Amino acid sequence: MTSQFKNKNSLTYKNPMIGIIGGGQLARMMILEAHAFGLQTYLFCQSPDEPAAQVCQNIIYQGDDFDKNFLVFLSKITHLTFESEFYNLQPFEKSIKKNQVFVFPSLDNLKRIQYRDLQKELLKQYHIPTSDFIKVTHPDDLYLAQKQLGLPFVLKKTIGGYDGYGTFILKTKNDLKKWLLTHSLSEPYIAEKWVLFKQELAITFIRSKKGDIFYYPLVKSYQVDHRCDWVIGPTDHPKLKQLRSKIIKLLNGVDYVGAITFELFESDQLLVNEMAPRVHNTAHYTLDAYTHSQFLMHLLSGVTRSTLPKPVQLSPFFAMINLIGPKKGQLKPVTLKAGLVHWYGKKISKPGRKMGHINYLKHSSPNNLFKNLLKQAQNDRKLFRS
Repeated sequence: MTSQFKNKNSLTYKNPMIGIIGGGQLARMMILEAHAFGLQTYLFCQSPDEPAAQVCQNIIYQGDDFDKNFLVFLSKITHLTFESEFYNLQPFEKSIKKNQVFVFPSLDNLKRIQYRDLQKELLKQYHIPTSDFIKVTHPDDLYLAQKQLGLPFVLKKTIGGYDGYGTFILKTKNDLKKWLLTHSLSEPYIAEKWVLFKQELAITFIRSKKGDIFYYPLVKSYQVDHRCDWVIGPTDHPKLKQLRSKIIKLLNGVDYVGAITFELFESDQLLVNEMAPRVHNTAHYTLDAYTHSQFLMHLLSGVTRSTLPKPVQLSPFFAMINLIGPKKGQLKPVTLKAGLVHWYGKKISKPGRKMGHINYLKHSSPNNLFKNLLKQAQNDRKLFRS
């Protein structure tokens, strides 16, 4: 980001100290963007080896006495946000309410969205298209799902599942019986109707406490093993405008503050697969393709009382590809001619672990631009394997 976009005088906050819970790569990128803009951060995490702890000076470690250390953390900050929606919010709630700390997104919104059944009900409340679902807490519910949703159907943990964890595709009656023999229903699930989709898409919104809303463009995303592998954009869809309008009504209706991403299926319409109330992998391209990234905009949405800055797109076309730990060997940092590498600083490379990502910007527009851009990204990714 160039200095012309670091105009702190346009913001009316007074010395905010932003607390971030979670030490992974999303918190790391928030902290790096905060530093570049002159915002102060505190981190509440588990270990100095975590990606975010490596780039933050002000850290309170959770330690053995979580409650005591969390109170110390709260005493240092004026604003609070979370790296992930999958925390158990109960340990935080009472302490937060006793302190004058602005939380974004609000705990009420996090609780509403972190549970997949409540998330689905919220989407339906605002008439946002999403797949049919059934709550699953008992084996009989699975047979009901088979009857009402048909086979195959998707079974997901109600809370805590991400990147394919806690997600199962039951294709046959035999799959259903095997799943019941090997898994427990001690925690709730939802069963979702199987969607035959053409492609997966995503769109990220930012809403400030004042009610300003900005949205980044619609992008194509591709998943491998239920995990985002690459993103390319921008793209469009004839039903996008209608969907955006409904999403904006939802965000205003629940007084949402912060970044939120809607993962979409393109079938005969645009269906919302999931909502993520945080910064998101499918918008990592914003670090280089925009003057203001999703990470900075998320932080500004919670601390500014004036109008949000409007990010400017710096490249007409862009792509992002994840650097994911291989089944064998390690990943090593390398220098690329065209790609812009963002390394997460994780000490150990494991199969399936996101170790970093590469952003690409393109200003020319040949007919096969997207194909060439993606091919370049996939070839570059091979260089990271030792």
